[in-house]
This record gives sequence, structure tokens and C-alpha cells, in this order.
Amino acid sequence: MQEMQYFIPNETFNNAIKRKEKGVLKALLIGIIGSDPTFETEEYHEAESYIESQSKNLNGEVLNLLEPYQRQEDEYTRTEAEGWDEDYYQMLLVWYRDNFAKERFQTIQVVGKVVYRDKPTLGKSKRHNRVIASHSLPRHTSVNEIQRKKVSVVRSTDNDEVKERLKQGSGSKWKRVLVSAAIIFTVIAGLVAVLYSVSK
Repeated sequence: MQEMQYFIPNETFNNAIKRKEKGVLKALLIGIIGSDPTFETEEYHEAESYIESQSKNLNGEVLNLLEPYQRQEDEYTRTEAEGWDEDYYQMLLVWYRDNFAKERFQTIQVVGKVVYRDKPTLGKSKRHNRVIASHSLPRHTSVNEIQRKKVSVVRSTDNDEVKERLKQGSGSKWKRVLVSAAIIFTVIAGLVAVLYSVSK
């Protein structure tokens, strides 16, 4: 049976690929990292693969988002002993947006897994929901039924009712995660809007 995916393409991705809007695609990928800093799911890599295959199909060539590493003006490094925290992690995402270098992604993976190891994230929630859903499926379930179930499971982690229940039931940890996620998504939405208006 084919393995289910976490990434679900949407019009924002498709339009950005068609128009070769690299800045928008980078912001969308960083949004995925922001919601899954410990890389519990394969959503980021699935999105990268989708961009690669769709850009080849639609534009006849692969859209390369990667750039050579270039140190940013305000950039600093911090060792784990010096204290990796959420503020430092957010800066890593900002520098990655400004300079989409492979080395930055590798650092983000390492730091994210440490900083968010014991903290709830949307990625952990998606993976947990997927595991529960896969164990509760009857043996005779078809691939199409599994895919429909997958879509509803992934979307359920994004709806406001679930967020409200999590926020009320889990106290300050969930509140902090949801506030951080809201800030990240707001910044990314603003960036996408600015990039879109500049490209017109």
C-alpha cells in the first residue's frame, strides 16, 4: 500500500510555482518548518519534492530555491552550551528566508530538535493524529478512503475549534505554542502579501 503524505498542495503553492515566485515558495516552506520544528513529519521534504516536480511539469525546468551561503549583516552563532532557545530559533528562520542555503537548513534541523524536543508542536500533533487514524482503519479500507481520512486528519489540526480545545486543556505550554505559531503565520502571511504586491 502506498504511504500517505502529510503535504497537501494548494493553489498558493501552484500559483507560486507557475509564476516562478521563489520568495513566496521560500516563505511557504519556512511556514512548514515553523509548524514542525522537530521534523516529526515529512511535510517539508514532500513540499520540496512537489515544487521540484511541478515546476518541471509546468515550466519545463526545475525551480531551484537554494542559494550559496552568505552571512547576514545581523547574523550571530550560538552553541547549545550558550543556550539555544525559541528566540534564537526564530532568528535562524529569518536568516534562512533571507539566504536559502542548505547549510542553514541543516542548522535549523539540529537546533529545532533540541529547542522543541519537549514542547508540543503542530507537527507532533499531525503525526500523532496520523498514527491514531492508521490504527483505527479497518483492514479492508481502500487507498482512496485512507487519503480522504488523511485530509480530514491533517485539516483537523489546523481548525480553530481544535486549537481552542488544546489551548484550554493544556495550559501555558499550549498557549505559548499557539501564540508562537500565530506569530510565525502572521509574519509569513505578511511576507507573502508584500512579495505578491512587489511582484505585480
